[in-house]
Amino acid sequence: MHLRIDGQLDAQLRQQAAAEHIPMSALVRRLLRQAAHEYRTESASKAEVEEIDRRIPREEIHRT
Repeated sequence: MHLRIDGQLDAQLRQQAAAEHIPMSALVRRLLRQAAHEYRTESASKAEVEEIDRRIPREEIHRT
């Protein structure tokens, strides 16, 4: 899997992996597994999904 992430997230992940003395790939796998598990156990409400839909375009506008 190839992901594009910004420099800040890259630095945060590298710092956390170094602090835990594990490869960054192992950290990312663990975080993805945790997120997938939480996603399966907690479904978002319709209102939460709609708020995310509204927020994403605003975040994209602020990046450019």
